[in-house]
Amino acid sequence: MSPEILAPALALLSGVLFGLVVHVQRRGLGSADPLVGAFLSVGAMALMLWLLAPFLLRPEWILTHAALILAMGGLIFPAAGQALQIYSIGHVGPSLTSAIGAFTPLFAVVPAILVLGEPFGPVLGVGIALMIAGLVLSALGPRRIARGWPLWVLLLPLGAALARGLAQPITKLGLTEVPSPYFATLVFATVSTLVLAVLLLLTGKAHRVRNASGFGSFALSGLVNGTGILVLNAAIGMSSVTLTAPLASMSPFWALALGYLVFKTEQLGLRHLFVALLVVAGSVLIILH
Repeated sequence: MSPEILAPALALLSGVLFGLVVHVQRRGLGSADPLVGAFLSVGAMALMLWLLAPFLLRPEWILTHAALILAMGGLIFPAAGQALQIYSIGHVGPSLTSAIGAFTPLFAVVPAILVLGEPFGPVLGVGIALMIAGLVLSALGPRRIARGWPLWVLLLPLGAALARGLAQPITKLGLTEVPSPYFATLVFATVSTLVLAVLLLLTGKAHRVRNASGFGSFALSGLVNGTGILVLNAAIGMSSVTLTAPLASMSPFWALALGYLVFKTEQLGLRHLFVALLVVAGSVLIILH
């Protein structure tokens, strides 16, 4: 299969996996500490990737400039992305978190254009705008969001979206020297696990890991999320961030579809058909640009 077909297919698949993570994490969020949950999720991801190291890791990759670039990216993703997302769900709810997360492509595409020199045209711009509009509508819907929190709390989902977005051009930079999506994901997960472990120690919450509720759900979310990041990094290695970032960010749409088809937690109506049309039209324009 040619990269022109495989890259968008992988980006779409990563979005499906990220949409699935929302349902898995929802089970573990009951009484678990968000920081502990993020550590368990990212730690499970790192463990999965290190188990594959004897088969996929080349020792010479560790001493490259790419490893340093990716390690810098690991300081914010998935550590900050996961932690801020979990805190955001706890403070403003999953709907508003998903809606603001729909702006992730902007945080990925802008540096890809400015730093990596990737092309940008009106067709791509319209496609991204349609997709973001559809994703925001799918997350918020017609209901009002009850606000019992200060406006600064919106920095939580915005920060999560920023971390996810910036990670993609950073990945592209690293892959130019070491063209291994596995290595990029491994470095991200390893550094992020260390960052979260330090935060647990500094906040005095390390003892909560052993008896954490929702352990299985967070560990499973880490495996699913890690697979999604690995698939996304493979797509980024084959194509441009301006193509892969918007398609991978369709997770709110897929979360809605999975909630209806698999988990039976959603009911669909005409509004959702309109959402689907916006998202599909946007994705088609992005692929064809």
